[in-house]
Amino acid sequence: MNMTTQQNSSIDDISRIVEPAAWMAILATSAAIVFLAALRVLSPEFSPSWRMISEYAFGHYAWLLSLMFLSWGLGTWALVNCHLLSGPHQRGKGRNDVPDRRRSW
Repeated sequence: MNMTTQQNSSIDDISRIVEPAAWMAILATSAAIVFLAALRVLSPEFSPSWRMISEYAFGHYAWLLSLMFLSWGLGTWALVNCHLLSGPHQRGKGRNDVPDRRRSW
């Protein structure tokens, strides 16, 4: 196996992980937005213009707020993992051209 084949298989292995993580980030973040909109509809007594989101926990739908925060955190976690796993080969061509000053010492 030559070097190019090894690099391509490595990129394929990473993309098998990154693509589901990206979809998880999109779906979980979308779910968080839907849950937040549902909280607004189900608990109209809390005005979003001057109340914090966490005050929905005082109402009857605290479980929905917990689901919203859980999906928001899951989406953020998936997005960070997607970014970290993608590596420099996915970030753009110009990114690798920047010298690393820490290595010059």
